[in-house]
Amino acid sequence: GLARSLFGQMVPETRSTEFFGFFGFFGKVAAFIGPMLYTVLAVMFDSRVAISSLAVLIIAGTIMMFWVDVEDGIAVATAEDARIRGITESE
Repeated sequence: GLARSLFGQMVPETRSTEFFGFFGFFGKVAAFIGPMLYTVLAVMFDSRVAISSLAVLIIAGTIMMFWVDVEDGIAVATAEDARIRGITESE
């Protein structure tokens, strides 16, 4: 979805497989931690607390997105591509 396309814009083309590998790995980690957190909190407290904790995580992630400078990320990715291609072409 949106996270993947935004991430793709800020990743250097020359290193996209490496970055998307990390993206996939952390997606799997999140797919494990979310249900685990829900289960632990539902057992310790109740389902309302468990759902609320996941809502807090989603809201925190949304708020953190306000500090992401997409234009700067694209510029850094473009500069990294140019640097890597410059090294490769001169050899």
